[in-house]
Amino acid sequence: MPIHSKKMLSSLFLIMCMTLFFSTAINQVQAQSNEVIIYYFWGDGCPYCEIAKPVLEEMAESDPRIKFEPFEVYYHPENQDLFFEFATAYGFEPRAVPTILVGERYWEGFSDNIRVEIQSYIDTCLTQGCRDIGKTVLSGEEESPTNTPQVITPTEVQPTPVEITPTPIAETPAPEDTDIDPEPVQDETEVWTVSLPIIGTIGLSGQSLLASTMLIFGIALGVTAMILVIYRLVIPKFREHNGSDDGL
Repeated sequence: MPIHSKKMLSSLFLIMCMTLFFSTAINQVQAQSNEVIIYYFWGDGCPYCEIAKPVLEEMAESDPRIKFEPFEVYYHPENQDLFFEFATAYGFEPRAVPTILVGERYWEGFSDNIRVEIQSYIDTCLTQGCRDIGKTVLSGEEESPTNTPQVITPTEVQPTPVEITPTPIAETPAPEDTDIDPEPVQDETEVWTVSLPIIGTIGLSGQSLLASTMLIFGIALGVTAMILVIYRLVIPKFREHNGSDDGL
């Protein structure tokens, strides 16, 4: 290989190494110069605020590039006004505390998931940098609302009472009066009778079968006995009377 070719390759390699070195150094300097501010709007006596505050303070203490800026809004009217200014700049309606704002993002409420998201976003801002909308608000400069998707976790969920109105039960209308007389109810009980000579008609309704049979049998027996008595006593006398008349 010619000598000038070797010198050219060496020069190119040296330039590449110097470029890589300087770019790494520049990135490190930029990363060290990146600053992240946690804007924390909270209320004295809010239980979720008391949970979030020490966690955010610990994040700030872990890296000197992270700043923690709390603003109490319950007893400080000036912080309430500042809260509305931040909400306008970030593009949301202030509704609850705690509200946490970092860079271009914000979170309402606090939970383990929110803590993880905030820490991840802070790490990204420290390494890559991010636009701090809060600085613009504090400096008094106008800032157009962003369209950054928001993550909302309500601080307290109150059940909504449901009013139950009882449904009235419709009454059945009474039948209208008519001129139609009700049909007479016929007695379905059958009337059993038996007609006997001399004695006449005898009703058997309400009698058992055995009692009716005995009654009929007794009546028949009595009639037979009467016929026999008539036959034995009356007929012979009748014959005698007829015979005496023939002799005259």
